[in-house]
Amino acid sequence: MEPGEDLHQTACRELREEIGLTDIVLRRPVWTWLHRFSYNGTPTLQHETIYAVRLARAVEPRGAPGELVADGIVSARWWSLRDLARCRDDVWPHGLVALLPQLLRGDLDPEQPADLGYE
Repeated sequence: MEPGEDLHQTACRELREEIGLTDIVLRRPVWTWLHRFSYNGTPTLQHETIYAVRLARAVEPRGAPGELVADGIVSARWWSLRDLARCRDDVWPHGLVALLPQLLRGDLDPEQPADLGYE
């Protein structure tokens, strides 16, 4: 988050900066969780708020050259549920493949994001 931004503004800015989406309707967040990891050798505890966006077309990440790699992103692709279920790489939040059917069916509380806990 940049100074003065709320969660919604931050999510819209990130979508615009990282994949060039400007014509989206961003609704409420669907999940939250706490995630412990190391970033540039610094232990980090991050509170993440996850939004879902339905797209009519696939788009590619468009960060500045080296910018995505600097953030540890070495590749990007779109996944089918089947491919995601077969994936053996780390995917966050863990258990995402089990959560997605609820999201796609619309079985989430429309008022409150689901808390996925701490990892």
